[in-house]
Amino acid sequence: MSKTLKILFLCTDFFFILYWLVTFFHLIPEEYLYKDYQNELLVIWNWSFFPLDILTSFSGCLDTR
Repeated sequence: MSKTLKILFLCTDFFFILYWLVTFFHLIPEEYLYKDYQNELLVIWNWSFFPLDILTSFSGCLDTR
């Protein structure tokens, strides 16, 4: 794997993890959220991707060592 590709993969994994941290800790101000951000169905749908995203990110970080 080329060095550039490895860096791009690691950046993608890092920002996936960062996204979930920002989402979990509600770090985005209310005025920047989309209209239906508090819609229960959308919240459940969004969080349903958490296990897959985290597993993919951590395995990606391990695979690019």
